[in-house]
Amino acid sequence: MQTRNRYCFTPSQLDAFQDYLDSDMLWERFWGRFESPPCSQEEYAAKCEKKLIDQINRCPKESIEAADKGTAFNAVVDMLNGNPVEPPTVILRNDDRVIVAAINGSTFTFATALCKSVAGRFKGAICQYRCEAPLHTGKGDVTIYGFLDEWVGCKISDIKTTGQYSFGKYSRKWQRHAYPYAVVESGDCTEIQEFEYTVVKLSKPSKKRPVMTGMIFPESYSYNHEQSRQLLQGICEALIDFIECRRHLITDRRIFGEENPPGYVGSPVDIALLM
Repeated sequence: MQTRNRYCFTPSQLDAFQDYLDSDMLWERFWGRFESPPCSQEEYAAKCEKKLIDQINRCPKESIEAADKGTAFNAVVDMLNGNPVEPPTVILRNDDRVIVAAINGSTFTFATALCKSVAGRFKGAICQYRCEAPLHTGKGDVTIYGFLDEWVGCKISDIKTTGQYSFGKYSRKWQRHAYPYAVVESGDCTEIQEFEYTVVKLSKPSKKRPVMTGMIFPESYSYNHEQSRQLLQGICEALIDFIECRRHLITDRRIFGEENPPGYVGSPVDIALLM
């Protein structure tokens, strides 16, 4: 009988945990220079912790335009490469000038030339591939799992859309370690050489110029399997300590390798409990 791993983590959960760990640094970056910041460091840390716990509990989220824009753009790229568009994204228009995509009540108009330029980087790619692999740590066994964006040969890519960009923006994100680790460790392939955040800096639409154009910035990292294994072990052990201390606040059992009851829906945690 196969032994079930004790914990199950996604790269998004690792990212949210990293934001929590970095909350003091992020507060300084955003508001350190303000005489009257909108929140204190302690309040910001509590917000990051709430966001992490709500994500772990898979609480329903309000639609965020920036996130929906990225989801819609990814769907357009996959469509241009002959892959089906998954709900809730719907393609409303596709011609030589613009591609219009709708999601969660929002509509986004992208320049076709930009979309084709990004899609051309991933001809023949495996897209939205579910991968998972075990990771042994000193705190227990973990399953790392998730859906990677694009996989071509020995390179995995994650498409990011943003309004502002400087190189290294995604250096502390965990996809670049988790996805290559999962496909190599599981035996899906023997080698990944590179992980790239394919960053698309989009123009801000206006009434005069509603069509979003943009520039592509590849943020690439070489991949070393053993190095990423050690880094993943460290962050996973820290996350295990975090969730074990907060078991009373965690209602989604999947992070503990268990099943939720039928119809489970997470409820947001009261931030007052974290202050």
